[in-house]
Amino acid sequence: QPFATKLCRAGDFGHGILDCGAGDQYLLARCNSAAILREQRKALTFERGEFFGRAPLIETAIRSCDLCAKSLHDLRQRQHARSADAAKEIGAGGYAGGVATSFVGGAIIHGDVPMRTVAVCEADVRDNCMTTRIAIVCPGKPLRRERADAVLALAEAEFPQVDLAFHPQCFIRTGHFAGDDSTRLAAFLNVANDPAVDAVWFGMGGYGACRIAGDAIAGLGQNADGKSYLGYSDAGTLLGALYRHQIGKPVHGPLAGDIRRDGGDEAVRRVLRYLSGVPVELEAGLDDRPTAAFNLMTLAMLAGTDLMPDLAGHVVLVEEVAEHLYAVDRLFFHITQHLHGVAGIRLGRISEVPENDRPFGSTAEQIAKDWCARSGIAYLGRADIGHDADNALVPFGIAPQRGDA
Repeated sequence: QPFATKLCRAGDFGHGILDCGAGDQYLLARCNSAAILREQRKALTFERGEFFGRAPLIETAIRSCDLCAKSLHDLRQRQHARSADAAKEIGAGGYAGGVATSFVGGAIIHGDVPMRTVAVCEADVRDNCMTTRIAIVCPGKPLRRERADAVLALAEAEFPQVDLAFHPQCFIRTGHFAGDDSTRLAAFLNVANDPAVDAVWFGMGGYGACRIAGDAIAGLGQNADGKSYLGYSDAGTLLGALYRHQIGKPVHGPLAGDIRRDGGDEAVRRVLRYLSGVPVELEAGLDDRPTAAFNLMTLAMLAGTDLMPDLAGHVVLVEEVAEHLYAVDRLFFHITQHLHGVAGIRLGRISEVPENDRPFGSTAEQIAKDWCARSGIAYLGRADIGHDADNALVPFGIAPQRGDA
């Protein structure tokens, strides 16, 4: 089994957080492991850490989950330099609420105490260069543990070349959100700035990415470049901001939580193939023109802000879910005022449209054609994207010739 799928197994976290003893006793209880815990009077902020496989603070692996742990030494003898204020470190982002969890070399950090949650198998160390390491965070609403477990099970069974790790932040519940703003921001920066992470996959949409996107862009360092960032819906705010600043490789595609949908297993397979460099079909209408894809509401909220990318010359794909047709009409009124100079608009699926107290009188496609005509924007037909398991992959920019991540 790939070590990272066990490293952060969703079901192995009691409350998902080490919080001054509140639930610490349940950490890894399902596996009856011999993990070492030391309670702290006060949890510290996120430490800058490496999410996978590199152990600057860990001299030996600790047996857990009944795996064959072996001694792992950091032969590079690196020092763990810390600033006086951990919250000022790149990739850190201490958060309010007295909760601290960070990943360092496959360990969780509670304050300054490293605790290995799973052993690294010898085969993984030997074949380290062949592994694609994917970290999952939730910039909006939380992910259910059973859905994370289903994704991990599928990956372990079918994608030996992939290691997945769900950040514990995915399972925090703070009102609507997967943790407060600083918690979600810290988790994103933690994985995006980690040189051991190859790709960041968003777990859920909902709402919340816009509340952290500006600070997220400001907090990204050199290690954030080169990664793929994949998701859609509300996560499109971060994808758009990344694209504006030419950071990484944003990709519209299924969320980890989409495994819950009919056909969700295949949606997850499509993502794992893409991120691991296996050839996979992209959205069928992509051509040699640059492309970007968004949820309609998300794009409308981006438009006019300092996170909005320059889409001149792009084919823009849009989709929507659970909005009345009059709201879809209003959204097209707004986005078409901000998309002058694009190559055209393609309409994805407008699904789960609520019934209004009277018929609107136009279909979604008629609405799109009308506002494109009014704005002098080419309407280029339909697109295979939407809030469903068939949601196709759309790399931002000019699509590669094959499904390389």
